[in-house]
Amino acid sequence: MKKSGPAFPSTPRRASGAALVITLAVEVPIDNRIETWTAATLPGDWRSIQSRWELWHTVRTFASIAAVVAATISAVVAPRPSRQPTTQLVPPGRAVAGDRSA
Repeated sequence: MKKSGPAFPSTPRRASGAALVITLAVEVPIDNRIETWTAATLPGDWRSIQSRWELWHTVRTFASIAAVVAATISAVVAPRPSRQPTTQLVPPGRAVAGDRSA
């Protein structure tokens, strides 16, 4: 029998992993470059660097939102049972164990 688990077990991990990779591989290096800038040392292409950071920040934000939404859905939506529950058929006139109606 298959073990029951979250409805979307890998989606929150993948989305949050993508957000982490974007942060570490793209945004942190840009932040480190910007940190050293002054008004006198501002590079000529600073607008393109800023636009690149904003693009990846937006992508990271959507990945983070997707992770939260997927985790919420996984926590709220119960997985479907792998097999249908069986019903006990009792011939007429026979009592069922635990039945106190007779």
